[in-house]
Amino acid sequence: MELNVSIKGDLSIEEVALLKNFIENQNLEGIEQLVMERATHHAGEQGLGKFLGSLMVTLTENLNVVKEFFTQVNIFAAKYDRRIQIGDIVIPTNKLTGEQIERIALKALGKN
Repeated sequence: MELNVSIKGDLSIEEVALLKNFIENQNLEGIEQLVMERATHHAGEQGLGKFLGSLMVTLTENLNVVKEFFTQVNIFAAKYDRRIQIGDIVIPTNKLTGEQIERIALKALGKN
């Protein structure tokens, strides 16, 4: 499953890179791809395309994998006082309970 992850509010590329590094450092199972999104590169343009300020995450479609991903994103949100947008789901800056994480994960998997 693919998820678009961004930080709500005024953000910088550095904050998105910090989130990417935080997730990578957790060594989570089931993350197939984690990249900073770039603008489309058109033929004849130089460079790789400008960073868009969000991450594209590809996860194994497994409830435990998705729950652990959302748990770690919530830890980041609380630690850095940032609300994180994942598709139509907003991860708040306060610590969520295990039950709340499971409801969010089920919603992301389309099983709510």
